[in-house]
Amino acid sequence: GVQTCALPICSERDSLAARVSRLEAEYMPTVSLGFEKREGYTDVTNPDDERIYVSMSYETGAGLRKRSDVRAAQQRVRAAEEQILVETRRIQTEAESVWSRFQTSIAQEATNTSMLESTASVMDSYLRQYTVSRKSWLDVVNAQREWTTARYAAIDNTTSRQLTAYQINLLTGGISKATLEQASD
Repeated sequence: GVQTCALPICSERDSLAARVSRLEAEYMPTVSLGFEKREGYTDVTNPDDERIYVSMSYETGAGLRKRSDVRAAQQRVRAAEEQILVETRRIQTEAESVWSRFQTSIAQEATNTSMLESTASVMDSYLRQYTVSRKSWLDVVNAQREWTTARYAAIDNTTSRQLTAYQINLLTGGISKATLEQASD
């Protein structure tokens, strides 16, 4: 299958490859095929004259220079292809790292939910016990602080999961400049 490349270096590589093709074409001889027909000859045995011909022209003018231009352009294409490979590997490594963080945040979600529920339960219990004078106000405030800390951890984890999901989409091409522009319209 044909792979598309969204990296800026890919368009540069394609431009360089087109230049190589043009330079190679200039270096090759020009071959022409022709057909010529002449009508109305006075010769009785050959009233019409038809000719098919092949011509070839080759300019030797800066031949070595053209060859070195082709080689230099081919080297630039290879360098661009190497850069594409480097960038692709970097993006893959980054995507794997982001995917790992995404999976960690999913695994952490159940723990955060459990912690949030248990601290809310403790806070409610301490508040009821405070009303019957079994717990001090300091105990209720500490339970409230623990619940707030658990809530912040849950929000932080949710934010981290959403952020890594967007990063994965950006790195894998799920979100592009074009899709962002469409979403803003």
